[in-house]
Amino acid sequence: MKKLFMYLFLVCLFSVMVFGNPVLDPIDDVEIKEGGFVMGLINCTAPDNGTTTFEKLEGPGILTPINDQTAWYEFVANFTSAGIYNVTFKVSDDDSSDTESFKITVTDVLQSQMTLEDAFLGGEDQHRAENISSEIILKNTGDVAITDIGYSLSVSDNSRFKVTVSGVPSTLGAGASATITVWGYVPLNLDAVDSDGDVKIHDIGNVIISGKASSSDISVSSDIQMQAENKLEIKKLYFAGEKVKADDDSIEDETYKPNEEIEVRMIPESKFDKDGDCEVDGEDCDIDIKDATIKIDSIDVDEDFDFNSLDPEEDDQEEKVTFEIDSDADEDDHEVEVVLTGEDENGALHGEHWTFDIEIEREDDEITITDFSFNPTTLECNERFISVSVDIENTGDSNQKKVALDVECKELDILESIPRIELDDGDETTKNFDIKLPANTAPGAYYFDIIAYYDNDEESDREMQKITVLECREEQENETPEDDKDTEVDYIEYVPPTGEVIYGEPKAEESFTESREYLLLLALGMVIVVVLIIILMAVLLKK
Repeated sequence: MKKLFMYLFLVCLFSVMVFGNPVLDPIDDVEIKEGGFVMGLINCTAPDNGTTTFEKLEGPGILTPINDQTAWYEFVANFTSAGIYNVTFKVSDDDSSDTESFKITVTDVLQSQMTLEDAFLGGEDQHRAENISSEIILKNTGDVAITDIGYSLSVSDNSRFKVTVSGVPSTLGAGASATITVWGYVPLNLDAVDSDGDVKIHDIGNVIISGKASSSDISVSSDIQMQAENKLEIKKLYFAGEKVKADDDSIEDETYKPNEEIEVRMIPESKFDKDGDCEVDGEDCDIDIKDATIKIDSIDVDEDFDFNSLDPEEDDQEEKVTFEIDSDADEDDHEVEVVLTGEDENGALHGEHWTFDIEIEREDDEITITDFSFNPTTLECNERFISVSVDIENTGDSNQKKVALDVECKELDILESIPRIELDDGDETTKNFDIKLPANTAPGAYYFDIIAYYDNDEESDREMQKITVLECREEQENETPEDDKDTEVDYIEYVPPTGEVIYGEPKAEESFTESREYLLLLALGMVIVVVLIIILMAVLLKK
């Protein structure tokens, strides 16, 4: 009894294992003509261990898994695919598999006996909301007549493009040609450019001409394309003061340097006519600017211009962006991309995409002040200490052994220096200074220069920082009513004009009795008097 039970258990277990294996459904052989296709679902039973893996072991086409029991197979035969193809699929889970094979027979179609030009509807000057046509030539290149000629259309959205064909002959003698006309409608919302501002030519479908030659089927197809006019242009563009044109490959005779600040100005222009109706004939449309950017990927520049929507024929908007070239930018040509796109009221996209090169050139010897800070920048009357931090970088092509850094205020007779700093090409460092102002510093504004040198005394970069010293409040109490103690005091500040630096308010001139020389003479006189008294007393005691 126990053996019988064990036997039945093993039989049941084996049955579960067998029937749980993924098994492919049978697939029938297929016969198609050149230009035809095979598409369909490949099915199998559910796996019993893990997930199903679908594979195509041999044959043409693409197999795409959908889930554990289904995959999609697709094969399109071109006009050189005549032949017999063995196709084998495999399906497996973690412990079992199954295969299934079938044949695809592709029969020859004498396509080469007939030629047909592609149809191009519209162009760069094509208005929207118009019916247009394109004439294409059908030619019999064979030695026998083509009969039973007909056509079919494959258009992505023919309710939108309204494509029709006329002039297709029923027969075409050997060596003969016929002119076929393809008609279409240009929609109001047909994009002139893509999202990058590049000209967009739309592939909207194709027309297929078929017939018979010596009892053999022949066919040929023609692509149908459509283009509409662009109504948004870059009227003017200035890069660091240089005017750029749409067909410029580069900005010639100009070079730019690391850490240089660049200003770019753009003026867009709407080319829509004010006469018309945007919803009827596609004129007199406003343009909503979607993208207005300048990019230099090689140096991480990506800046946006801030434009409002444009009215028809408007070109008076001008916007600018500024950016700084990276201190570590390569000495090379760098591609600049300028993109302008906008959408009209019908949803059609317009715009332009310009590219040009700029050259970045590095000096052999160049030390750059990349950042600095003074703390504090406003001092109360009893404050005299300032902490200064300066970041410098070797932005030249040569290693530097004698970099120097000065922090100087000539009016206060302050000069703090750090000499003989070593900086290799591309290296940077931070230097700190503790600066003490003179005790008798008068209230006012003072200007400190931060100067970087190479070879110890060759100036390379200079920055400026203003420091304000406030008047003591005790001096105000005798002159200011009690209620006005917290009122701000206006200070006269000497602002440095262009080309010359004027430092802060000069100190008041001292009288002689308040000077250091007077005090020294007074002390010396007192010493002489004391010495004379001592000598006189010594003489008297000897007597």
